[in-house]
Amino acid sequence: MTKDFLATIKRRVVIFDGGTGSMLIAAGLTQREIPEAWLLSKSDKIADVHAAYLQAGAEVVTTATFGASRIKLQASEAGKKLDPVKVNEKGVEVARKAVERSARRDAFVAGDIGPTGLFFPPVGTLKAADARAAFKEQAQALERAGVDIFIIETMYDIREAVEALRGVREVSSRPVAVTLTFDRKPRGFFTMMGDTTETAVEALLKDGASVIGANCSPRAAR
Repeated sequence: MTKDFLATIKRRVVIFDGGTGSMLIAAGLTQREIPEAWLLSKSDKIADVHAAYLQAGAEVVTTATFGASRIKLQASEAGKKLDPVKVNEKGVEVARKAVERSARRDAFVAGDIGPTGLFFPPVGTLKAADARAAFKEQAQALERAGVDIFIIETMYDIREAVEALRGVREVSSRPVAVTLTFDRKPRGFFTMMGDTTETAVEALLKDGASVIGANCSPRAAR
């Protein structure tokens, strides 16, 4: 029977895994390397991270593809050597095998999509069409490899989050969770680019987000 993520979270709390990058740094990842490259050269290290989280009780494992969009990969020397399609497909393969080898064979695999690292005007020169094309390519590879859900995470600009969501929605009808980073200001919570929580929710719901949340904002909790 096909696992239904949305039906599951309506019934109970579902526990995701934790940070991947910090775990890989502990495993030996250096500043000159990127996690996405390890998917192809040291996939056993990635598998060990998934296995550790599953053993700890995670019910969702997130692929090590946070920076695996074509735009993000092209920003580093290590990334320029990688094919984003192969990287994303490998990310799903490694996560799926970790689930199948664990005691939690009912765990979900979430295809991870992070920001490009670039900015839209007037701060930067990123174009909406280019961002969406890169996210669509990434999502297509994750979809083809067989993720259960998508997670678009750690977005700091609602415009980029929307383009990522649209890119996913052009190739998949699977559930999509979207999280942004917010800081607490005197007048409320805002992203780095000044988006309010209300603006973010309205925009993401309009374009088909299944789940909306916040992450990686330590100052917001103070």
